[in-house]
Amino acid sequence: MNILITGGAGFLGKYIVIEALKRGHNVTSLSRHHYPELEKLGAHTIKCDITNKELLIKEEKIKNTVPY
Repeated sequence: MNILITGGAGFLGKYIVIEALKRGHNVTSLSRHHYPELEKLGAHTIKCDITNKELLIKEEKIKNTVPY
C-alpha cells in the first residue's frame, strides 16, 4: 500500500514511518524540512508545507496514496 504520512519526521511521525516500512508499505513523508534520515530508512520524502495546495496537486509521489 502507498501511504502518505504528514509530519513523518516529527516525534510520533518517525515511529509511524518506521512501522509502516517494516510492514512492507511504500511510505512518503511530507514535511516542511528535508530529512535525509527518513530516506535512509527507505521512505520517499517531500519538502512542502501542507497548506501549499498547488504544489501538493503537482507532486507525483503522493498520487494514489492513502493519507495517514
